[in-house]
Amino acid sequence: MKWWPALLLALATGACSTSPVRIQSAALTDQVSSSPERFIIAAVDNGPAGFQPRAGSSPRGYDGVASYGPSELARQTMRSLENKYGVHEVSAWPIAPLHMHCAVLEVPAGMNRDTLLAAMAHDERVKLAQPLQSFSTRTEAGHPEGYNDPYVELQRGFQQMDVADAHPWSRGEGVKVAVIDTGADTEHVDLRANVAGAVNFVDSDDQQFQRDRHGTEVAGVIAAVANNGA
Repeated sequence: MKWWPALLLALATGACSTSPVRIQSAALTDQVSSSPERFIIAAVDNGPAGFQPRAGSSPRGYDGVASYGPSELARQTMRSLENKYGVHEVSAWPIAPLHMHCAVLEVPAGMNRDTLLAAMAHDERVKLAQPLQSFSTRTEAGHPEGYNDPYVELQRGFQQMDVADAHPWSRGEGVKVAVIDTGADTEHVDLRANVAGAVNFVDSDDQQFQRDRHGTEVAGVIAAVANNGA
């Protein structure tokens, strides 16, 4: 039965839509990375295509394989949404099991994304409307912890407690820490945006205060900027 690969190929080819789905992942990646807040995801109904048997077809309807693509109604609905809300489709794909046609839509300049999503949520044609969520992987070449900072491997406690594995859930955003130590280089590239204030209670030698290493180290363990190569 050496004919079955050819049959599968024929079926797979027949399952492709005559109108290609607009998926532009490379272009989308470039656009989203520069301004992810300007995009949303919306979905409309994409009902299954009706089966129309032809002469010679089997009872199971092998020649009625549904095309992988949006229905004409789904396309028209998405175009109508683009016209009404002033959005622009940059990528689209169907989700056949859910009978949905999804699209990434670019929000026009000057329009508030939350306001747009609220309006679309009340549009009966829209099955889903939400912000486009972006993500990045933690693993990077060179360091098993996933960071490119040259001294990260010297932080033995960081490695022994598997702190990197906790970072996807929390990095202490909104937490303020008071450090009683030596002085610290508050103008260091890793610290200057994260130090709320520093006071010398010992003497008036501010130059030495900025050069003190131990306080700088402690502050860096707590609040250094990650993945900036410094």
